Amino acid sequence: MSFDIAKNIGLQLFPLSNFNSREIANLYAEIWRDGPYSEVWTEDTAHQAVSSMGDNLLVATFDDAIIGFIAGFPFIQSLESHPDFFCATPAIQQLGLDVKKIDYLAELAVMHSYRGLGYGASLLQSYVDYVIDKGCEGVLLRTHASNRNPALPLYKNFGFTYLVDQTGKRITTEVNHPRLGNIPEIDHRPFHLLKL
Repeated sequence: MSFDIAKNIGLQLFPLSNFNSREIANLYAEIWRDGPYSEVWTEDTAHQAVSSMGDNLLVATFDDAIIGFIAGFPFIQSLESHPDFFCATPAIQQLGLDVKKIDYLAELAVMHSYRGLGYGASLLQSYVDYVIDKGCEGVLLRTHASNRNPALPLYKNFGFTYLVDQTGKRITTEVNHPRLGNIPEIDHRPFHLLKL
């Protein structure tokens, strides 16, 4: 995946292969340990997660500092590693969309010290522009179920809506991930869809 980012804010994107993947894995772990997520990541599990995305993971920099990353790929491809995502397929088709023309936004993260400055919105807009150019009909993503998720307002402002079944129930998948503190380890993550 490769796309242009808004030049007026000085943000640049580079493929993971341009960086030391261990360094990026440490930042990945830091982001998801931080704030409302409180996930437990070891250096090895973070490196495995980052490496599995390969150059689908783009690293965002500003003034030569790494400020975050974004990763996406065709939804069909995500079904290979996440068979539990098949639960979203009927709802996508019910909306008249071709599942083969849906992109899955797997990761969008900005380092804590750069949040609230518009970088997340710039990353997301660039990604949406890219998938539109690819001919996609929609973008699917999952969020942490916590209402403390700082990305929810961003996704809502972009037009993402909860993906629901025929009864109006939100479609979710369960993620069992070790957490810090008193946060439950099982997270029911809802899908959100942006129709393009």
